[in-house]
Amino acid sequence: HMIYPLGCNLVIENLQTRQQEFLLGHNNNVSCLTISNNGKYIASGQVTFMGFKADIIVWDYSNRDPYARLVLHKVKIEDLVFNCTDRYLISLGGQDDGAIIVWNIETKEPVCGSPAQHKSAGITYCLVASKEDEYQFYSGGHGTLRFWQLDVPNRKIRPTDINTGVVKRIVKCMTVSPDGLHLYCGTTTGDILMIYIPATQFKTIGPEKKKYAMGITAMQSLVNGDILIGTGEGKVHITEKETFKSLKYFVNYIIDE
Repeated sequence: HMIYPLGCNLVIENLQTRQQEFLLGHNNNVSCLTISNNGKYIASGQVTFMGFKADIIVWDYSNRDPYARLVLHKVKIEDLVFNCTDRYLISLGGQDDGAIIVWNIETKEPVCGSPAQHKSAGITYCLVASKEDEYQFYSGGHGTLRFWQLDVPNRKIRPTDINTGVVKRIVKCMTVSPDGLHLYCGTTTGDILMIYIPATQFKTIGPEKKKYAMGITAMQSLVNGDILIGTGEGKVHITEKETFKSLKYFVNYIIDE
């Protein structure tokens, strides 16, 4: 199946039969969605009007019904991600909200929240969860790149800023390597930052010569360590995990029936 937003709705499409099912529940455009690691839940966030709160809906995939409706963020949900055990959902509000909130999926209640960035930093655009530790996740955006530690007993999330030195970028998407040691960040300038997670240390940036045109808009680590990226010019690349050079790419690729 393929799952994607269409206006206010989510579409679940069978790639073999092309049959579509619709999940109806949002009252405005869906701005982001994510799927739990075990495939049991889909979480979707929406935009709404200025001054109003934006809903997050957690859907039960098996029966296609809403499991929970989570309402705290204002105006827009920028990004959503489940942690590695699917016990928590982490949500990021948009520019007018600027908060990160951690939700307990079992109790359907918020655990804690925090401003996503310093007041002096720009907007935070994306989240990604650790592959190893259920209490760790990362956020990135305009001049901000942070490592977060969830402290459930004290109901707090504690950030650590990742210093990238003289390299200043706007991060639009992130993914973690299969071994959980490296964080890759896709930027609007078409290059990729690599962070060494155990030391929360900036390691390298690439590719050196040919950047990806119109920026990197989406990325996902593959099992062999290479990275699948989508670019602003409509190409999907498979990139090498160390140099970030393109190994192959697809343009307007359509799956034949």
